[in-house]
Amino acid sequence: MEWELVAVGVVIVLQLATIKMLLEMVQRIRLSIDVVGHSLKKIDSMIEMAGGVGGGEPPSMVQQAVAQLIMNKMQAPLDPGVVEVIRGEGGKFAKE
Repeated sequence: MEWELVAVGVVIVLQLATIKMLLEMVQRIRLSIDVVGHSLKKIDSMIEMAGGVGGGEPPSMVQQAVAQLIMNKMQAPLDPGVVEVIRGEGGKFAKE
């Protein structure tokens, strides 16, 4: 009977230690999230001061031409170009 009480006491102590450890982990995670949020705010303000993200060089003439070609292809009406293939009597393709 004494060993059972000791075992129950050990289990209770281990559970309390686990709960304490989990609470400390939650506090550390909250602190880390605050630090990351503060760092992101700093980075965001630095980007705004630098004039935004798109401050690089303008696209070259070739890039503009390729972009225009892609835009024209995307806006062109879809023509499936279905061609009916005729087969001859022997099962071979017949010429038109």
